[in-house]
Amino acid sequence: MQDGTAWSDGQPLTTDDVIYSYELAKTNADLRYSTLYDYITSITATGDRALEVKLNPERLNPGMVKNFLTDIRIIPQHIWAEREGGDTPLSQFVDMEPVASGPYKLFQYSPERIALVRDDNYWGKDVYGLPAPKYYVHPIFKSNDEGNLALQNGDIDWSQQFVPQIWQMWEGGAQVGTWLKDEPYYIPGSIPIMIINVHKPGLDNPLVRQAIAYAIPYEDIVGTAMYNRGIGMFGGPETVTTTAWPQPSPYVYDLDRARALLAEAGYPNGRNEKTGEPLVVYLDTTGGGMGEKSRLDWLTRQSNKIKVQLVVRATDFNRFQEKIRKGNVQIYFLGWNADYPDPENFFFLLDGNEGKVAKGGENASNYVNPEFDRLFLRMKNMENTPERLSIIRQTVSYTHLTLPTIYSV
Repeated sequence: MQDGTAWSDGQPLTTDDVIYSYELAKTNADLRYSTLYDYITSITATGDRALEVKLNPERLNPGMVKNFLTDIRIIPQHIWAEREGGDTPLSQFVDMEPVASGPYKLFQYSPERIALVRDDNYWGKDVYGLPAPKYYVHPIFKSNDEGNLALQNGDIDWSQQFVPQIWQMWEGGAQVGTWLKDEPYYIPGSIPIMIINVHKPGLDNPLVRQAIAYAIPYEDIVGTAMYNRGIGMFGGPETVTTTAWPQPSPYVYDLDRARALLAEAGYPNGRNEKTGEPLVVYLDTTGGGMGEKSRLDWLTRQSNKIKVQLVVRATDFNRFQEKIRKGNVQIYFLGWNADYPDPENFFFLLDGNEGKVAKGGENASNYVNPEFDRLFLRMKNMENTPERLSIIRQTVSYTHLTLPTIYSV
């Protein structure tokens, strides 16, 4: 830790605050990092300004631990310890006078905007200097369209939301620019993955999951719903040739093949051949993501084409997370940041030891395949040798056949 770290109320920020923040994961299952101690065994101070994190050898995953280290926000123990044990869970406590350690403090808050003011007593000013803006103001828009109009009119200085056909703004004379000068104009922050709960009736049949994959109009989604602002993860080779990851799956848009697979699975024309009941699939969403409405409209239309009834269920984020933890979902989308480009960073999302319901891990499809787990255990910590590539090929053959997840774009 840097020397002199302090909170905005003047209290010192110490290793005790760091350890306290991490150890909250042990007693607060609803925290977003509640699974931290699946991957580490301890975090201890080794001096006044240093800490040691010990990884769990039974679930060795350095990449996941690094992701936690960058994502966990350190909070002041002298304030939050007094709030433990109350009627309000810590994750739901609304702090209207937050104490923080950065160069800005909360200035104003309303349903319309959040304003921050620079803290000229910021502990790090001698190390990092003070930022130039005195204030940061974040307007809260009711929709993407409202925010995009504000960007086009010059009412805001920058935007981090999805702006479809952004080139039309500068073609129309707006003083708007992008991070990249050429398409795709920005670097996507995550890879959207369709997660399939493989234990739900109907979806427990891999042929049904394959039929869904062949019914997705990948190119249309990338081109129309995403305005060509994505990279297609479809139509790839059957055989893996490199350990660089992610790689496109071999699935392509093929309605005839989708219908044939459904019939083979016992659902000709989308109905159970024994009971005559329609195949109904529920897709849970929190809505509001990049191109979300267009993508869901496409999926609904395509499902109708193979006679599968897709029902979209919108829910708030906290309820959505609870349903995932308990396995009360069928299909949904999650984004994976993929912070390092190795197959291990993707395959562990299907590791049986990472089951979301059974283990509280990151395997949100709750996929269990002993042969996949065996191969993954051999592959994950190997050097990139021809032997590792051979194991990766075998591992991929299982995922392509059983298909617990679908990379859409």
